[in-house]
Amino acid sequence: MIDAMVGHHHLDPARVFITGLSSGGAMSLVMLATYPEVFAGGAVIAGLPYGCANGAYQAIDRMHGLGGANTAALEAKIRAASPHQGPWPTLSIWHGSADRTVSVDNVGSILGQWSALHGLPPEPTREGLVEGFPRRVWCDATGREVVEVFSITGMGHGTPIETLGEDSVGVSGIYMLDMHISSTRHIARFWGLAPLAPAPVVAAPQQDDAVAVREAPDLAAGATAPASEAAKPPIRVPAKVAAQAGGLGSGFEETLRFQMGLTFQLLDAWARWWSLGTKPQARSAKLPE
Repeated sequence: MIDAMVGHHHLDPARVFITGLSSGGAMSLVMLATYPEVFAGGAVIAGLPYGCANGAYQAIDRMHGLGGANTAALEAKIRAASPHQGPWPTLSIWHGSADRTVSVDNVGSILGQWSALHGLPPEPTREGLVEGFPRRVWCDATGREVVEVFSITGMGHGTPIETLGEDSVGVSGIYMLDMHISSTRHIARFWGLAPLAPAPVVAAPQQDDAVAVREAPDLAAGATAPASEAAKPPIRVPAKVAAQAGGLGSGFEETLRFQMGLTFQLLDAWARWWSLGTKPQARSAKLPE
């Protein structure tokens, strides 16, 4: 498909990129791992690292931040996925600190996996605030930015967008959360597809009275936050968007559990058919207990 698009539209094959949110982010990492020679870079928003799960049950655990392999094992998964020896695509990682659907713990796993591929040190080359949100970046030996991590303070499960100003892109809604920062713009700049703009180090902007404060789950439960977190101002988003985004975790998980269960049953049936030469028997998909 990519080759057809590049050929038909006379595109530059050295400037092909991929991005996705949630399961789409996980799928983007699958493509980057299995076809690294095709992509110059990728971006994952609230996703899972490549090779972290071997089925629906494990995928649900990883979404909750449970279990999973260490960095060395995750790196080995990618290196075994293709004969490619490098260079590796660049990667932009985004996640909301209040995401209750996909645990923010997955950021560390993805970062470790791709930092190891690029041979990067644990400490970032530089870090600071961009439009009020923490950003860390790692550069290679030539000084080129190859991995970045944006932590969107107070955001739940979704893609951060900006609906006002010069960087405005899109309209807020379910999974499209107006956090006053455009991940689309920043990712395009990271990839070199859009001109760089000054990155002001400022506090997150305040909104009008029609807002709802989105806080991380532990803070909402009354737990004591670390000093570094307590000092950060709360992020405010429109009340309508907060209502749309809130409470999605349970329904989302049930839907994912059903879809993944059905997918793996179908794959298993076809695998049996190919190996035994028999027509697969239809089986009803049931939600795991």
